[in-house]
Parts: sequence; structure tokens; C-alpha cells
Amino acid sequence: MGESTQVCKTLRPRWLCLTRSAVALVVAVLAVVVVVMGLLLALRPRTLQLNISQSDVFVKKFGQTNNDTFYDFRFYLEATNPSERVFYYFNNVTAALHYSSGGASSSSSMDKLIVKFNVTPVSVSLSQREEEMYIAHGDAENLDSIDALNQLFGDKRGAEIDGAVMVLKGVVREDDTTEGTSRRYRAKYTCSPVAIKSNAELPEPSSRSHRADCLPVFSILPRLL
Repeated sequence: MGESTQVCKTLRPRWLCLTRSAVALVVAVLAVVVVVMGLLLALRPRTLQLNISQSDVFVKKFGQTNNDTFYDFRFYLEATNPSERVFYYFNNVTAALHYSSGGASSSSSMDKLIVKFNVTPVSVSLSQREEEMYIAHGDAENLDSIDALNQLFGDKRGAEIDGAVMVLKGVVREDDTTEGTSRRYRAKYTCSPVAIKSNAELPEPSSRSHRADCLPVFSILPRLL
């Protein structure tokens, strides 16, 4: 401190010394901010973004064939690629619906499993900065023993399970066009809140509808395949 004061005393005018000190401080702060942001981007890269448009999953029950009952689940899956240099592919997608342990107002805490099924389309592909909406659906059979589905179809007018949680799992592939590299890893997304509705048709998508955001659930560095 004494040395700095002595230097300032030797400079004329003194305001020039103070200005230089202030500029040096600002530059140092900006350098720290740049380093921190760089570390955050390196440790938490921008990845494939998903959400359930309208926050609804519609399920229908089909007639019996050889004593088998079939259920068809449909929903809108929105996918966004925020990257300017990476192609994203999301393959082998499965969906699981859970009760929310915190009720309809809970964010993503899960309780008992309701149902699990494979999702079609089996592959989601997005080029750089692309957004796409898919009509996703999946079939499951012999689920009459599941109390939740029995409750949904107990009333011909339809019923609803509100505040559920959907878990999407699959394999993500990233093709980096700048570096010419590719990597694959298992990914998991937790989407909430989701409403499960029976005896209703999948409506036309609307920009004014609610949506369930899907949060990626993996470690800072996803497990590579």
C-alpha cells in the first residue's frame, strides 16, 4: 500500500494515477469473470433440450385380443438444439410415468412407478440451432393390474392423474462438425409436472399451452458409451 501511494505521489496529476488503478482493477475483474464463465461452459456444456408440450399424456385402452389389453400413450415431445456446431441424436428412448411424491405442485420428486413403455419415434435428430416437435407415442399391454390405469378408465367420460413425473431415457449422440468428433452417452431427463388423461384425443398443439420442462439428469461429465 505504501509503495502504491508513493508511486501515485510521483505522478502528476494524481487523477491520472487513480484512473490507471481503476482501469487495472476493472481489467482484473473482467479477466476473472471470463475465466469463471469458461470453466462453467467447459463443465456444464450446452446439451439437447426437451420438454413435453401441453404437459399432457393421453392414453387410450383398446379392446382385448387373445385376452390381452393394449394401452396407447401419446404426447407432444419438443426438442431443441442450442448448439451452433453440434448435431444431436436421441435414440432408443423409453418413458416412465411416476406419481409425484410432492403432489401436483411438486417439481420433479418421484414416487411409485405407474407405467413404462418404449417411445416412437425411436430417434430424434436435430441440426444446429434447430427446434422440432414430435408426436411421440408408445404401446403397452397387460396392464390391467395397475390401479392407476384402472382408475383412469373407471369413468367412460375420462379421468386424469395430475402432477405426475415423466422420465425419458435414451442414448445421446453428439457430432461436432467443427472438431470432427463424435461421442455417445446415456442420458436421462425428468419432466414435470405432467397430467395423464384417458379417453381424450391428442389436441392440436398450441403455443399458449403449458409445457413440462425436462431437466437433464446426469453427472457433469456424462458416462460415455
